[in-house]
Amino acid sequence: MTVQKSKNEVRVSEAGGMEAVVRAMEKHAAHAGVQEAACRALGNMTFYKEILAEANQIRAAAAGGIEGVVRAMVRHRRDLKVQKSTCRALRSMTSGDKENRVRAGAAGGIEAVVKGMKKHGENPEVQEAACGALGSMTAGNRKTQERANKAGGVEAVVRAMEKHGNHAAVQEAACKSLHRLTAGNKENKVKADAAGGVEAVVRAMQQHGENAGLQEAACRALISMSNNNAGIRQRVASLDGMDMARRAFEVHQLSVAQQLVSQ
Repeated sequence: MTVQKSKNEVRVSEAGGMEAVVRAMEKHAAHAGVQEAACRALGNMTFYKEILAEANQIRAAAAGGIEGVVRAMVRHRRDLKVQKSTCRALRSMTSGDKENRVRAGAAGGIEAVVKGMKKHGENPEVQEAACGALGSMTAGNRKTQERANKAGGVEAVVRAMEKHGNHAAVQEAACKSLHRLTAGNKENKVKADAAGGVEAVVRAMQQHGENAGLQEAACRALISMSNNNAGIRQRVASLDGMDMARRAFEVHQLSVAQQLVSQ
């Protein structure tokens, strides 16, 4: 991301660009290309590393951007580019914003993302983006966690891991999603375990041992799934999850790996 691009996005936002993008989505709802470009713009302007991201998240929500993105996702479910851009936009607009998470859930964002994952199960980019969106929308939010449970979101994330075992980016995004889906949620822990989530996470650790980011995300997922659940914790140990955590600590000096072992 260049300084010039960041400055340009500030100018666009201050000039009412956010509202203009949403209006364009409303006016050209049937045009997949417009929807894809608009969602890309919304995602870029609300991405947490960008200048004015927090303010832009508020403006995007006030302009109806979240609902517009969900409508685009539903209407253009067969379009790969639209699915990727809508998932990324939802992730950006809900990252760190509690109100936007609630709004995305109420708009049907969880259900739309899960249906998109089912439709494009073979596409790793869609799966990665969708896992990111689910994780962002459910982080620390009981209601959206419950919606994801009912929509089959937990199982969809595990399926993405099973289908794209060689794709490190999918594995990392899925681990982050499982961490957020199951953190503090007993029902989602059980569902993740029943779906094969523990096995999938440990396999990812075994297959991508040199990837520090993935190892960290995997350890966090295992901690969330096994916390206050002795049965799942035993399964983690029986599948060599603790051994993989020890290795992650030795290789990458990850404190979260040590936390998992001593949990």
